[in-house]
Amino acid sequence: MAYQIAIKNDIAECFSETHYTPQEAKALLKSRNLLNDVYDEWLGNDYSNMENLRQTIDDFKDYKIRSEKTHSEKER
Repeated sequence: MAYQIAIKNDIAECFSETHYTPQEAKALLKSRNLLNDVYDEWLGNDYSNMENLRQTIDDFKDYKIRSEKTHSEKER
């Protein structure tokens, strides 16, 4: 549990240090539980430092943007 708390604190720190475009922010905010989703993604990647944590967040953001685009195209 302490590991989860520490990593989630690191994730929150990464979010606070990064500026997102409106499209990126909108995509990330589509997550039902952003902190848990990024944490789960982190566990799947098994990284161990902040730079890789930032990369995990970036990868998740890109996934959410692609999902949003696909969803938007289907609605047309």
